[in-house]
Amino acid sequence: MNRYLTFLVLLTISTTFAANCVAQVKENTESNHQKQPEKILMIVANPIQSPKTGWPVGFWAAELTHPYDELTHAGYSVAIASPAGGKVTPDAFSDPRHESGYSAHDFVSLGFLSSKLTAPLLDNTMPLKDINHADYSAILLVGGQSPMFTFREDKQLQQLVREFYESGRPTAALCHGVSGLVDVQLANGEFLLKGNGVNLGSKFGGSKFEASHILFIYCWDKLGVDLKVSHWLIGNGRSFKQLIGYS
Repeated sequence: MNRYLTFLVLLTISTTFAANCVAQVKENTESNHQKQPEKILMIVANPIQSPKTGWPVGFWAAELTHPYDELTHAGYSVAIASPAGGKVTPDAFSDPRHESGYSAHDFVSLGFLSSKLTAPLLDNTMPLKDINHADYSAILLVGGQSPMFTFREDKQLQQLVREFYESGRPTAALCHGVSGLVDVQLANGEFLLKGNGVNLGSKFGGSKFEASHILFIYCWDKLGVDLKVSHWLIGNGRSFKQLIGYS
């Protein structure tokens, strides 16, 4: 699967997530001008040095910038947070400015990372401890290489996801962002992913930089999840495909 198809998959997901929010969150709204815009919370991983490769890793740029672009154009207010707060950085190969040219085609990310309006949003992200989940209408966990190691056992993140999911608000993750869903347990003690038919991506870049099968092993051992090559994830108790009416 080449990087251009990966790009198209991410763009499709961003668009459908925005459409899902429009359909579910803005019901009964008479006019966008009659109230404050709905808020969407996006969670990105803090940068670390990969315990597998020793490389610096962070979030995948397109998985933040494309949904951000779609959602803001749809009239939403988007907040960017991270588990520890502070400065966050994209994975090098997801940065269109990187010398490899791997993501040079991603002009949306190039604009976001270069703009004086949006680039500063990554300099001082909100920590999870400061978030009041009631202020937001949906949550999206951004993927990348760092989430595999920083999202898995983050109790604050698990609690936040649980609060969104159990209140019926759109709850979704992109690519390796599913690391933040694997260990979430609901009020009834069941894992959030159990019985949801979640599909995980296995060939979109992970094998080149961080062994993507790490997630598969965790999910399979813990939940017996049916793993398929797909980036469609979960939302409100149904597969994300079902949630947005995609077939």
